[in-house]
Amino acid sequence: MDIWHAARATWAANAEPLLGKLGGRPASLVIKRRYNFLVRPAVGIAITGMRGTGKSFLHQALRQRFQLGQPVLEGESADYERDRFVTATGGGKRHVELVVVPGQKDSEQGRRTRDRYFANGNAPTGVVHVVSWGFSKIWDEDLQRVAIAESAALPATDPRAMAHLPELVEQARAHNLRGELDDLRQTRSWLESSWESRSGPLWLVIVLAMPDLLHRNLPDPAAARAADAATLAAVGGHYLPSADPGRDSEFAREVRALVNFVGENRFGARVAMMPVISFRKPFTVGGVAIPSHGDDELVATLMSRFSNRIGVFCDGG
Repeated sequence: MDIWHAARATWAANAEPLLGKLGGRPASLVIKRRYNFLVRPAVGIAITGMRGTGKSFLHQALRQRFQLGQPVLEGESADYERDRFVTATGGGKRHVELVVVPGQKDSEQGRRTRDRYFANGNAPTGVVHVVSWGFSKIWDEDLQRVAIAESAALPATDPRAMAHLPELVEQARAHNLRGELDDLRQTRSWLESSWESRSGPLWLVIVLAMPDLLHRNLPDPAAARAADAATLAAVGGHYLPSADPGRDSEFAREVRALVNFVGENRFGARVAMMPVISFRKPFTVGGVAIPSHGDDELVATLMSRFSNRIGVFCDGG
């Protein structure tokens, strides 16, 4: 069974709204505010990803704490975030416990998260792993300067390169893409050790955060769509395993190894990659800003599709 063929095909469909093909917006996952603490959570969800990818914003958007047009107050999460809620899906109600894993996994907060949610027989049923195509926020200004000084821009022959962007931005993206790989390796270690001690079905959603930053603002709309389509194809090729394992990127190799460790049969068709815009903000580095694109309709469409997919996977579908 090649679960990656389906994941690659659905990525192309999931990315269509970014090319102007909004289609119909599916009903969003219904999240109930009330939670019965006497009921053991039926589903555990971990939101993972490197520092600065927007995991906290994604959590808040999923919980519908953001309203369209509401100003976003940026700030780095001081600790891991926990949440409990009830989802109303086609299969009935599901009690869900969610944790947002700190990007700094070696910190005290990171160790507490690992001990509580990834050890002693505890393990998430579902994982939402957030990536950014290199547009993660570098919170520390000193680290930002070091990252730029020590990182060369991706060569034009690299499929991840966005040669039209300023060199400063490409240096920051190169730094962040390396960080994504390092973070995934740590995340894989946590998940393998926790999943090894548990049985039952699992699911994985790779979320491309801030996909609106990938848009090429060209005078010719057809040329812009073609450029965006090529970028989105490169995104899928980087983050998802290919038909030929020998052509996997380093990132995709780690994803494949994670799934193979516990067995594809435990995932079935419950693997996907989806774009989500939790908030619209420019990417800034060294005084250079890459503007955000997309309107409220695009934001709502992507979030509806994502939340609906979470509901289906929580149902075991």
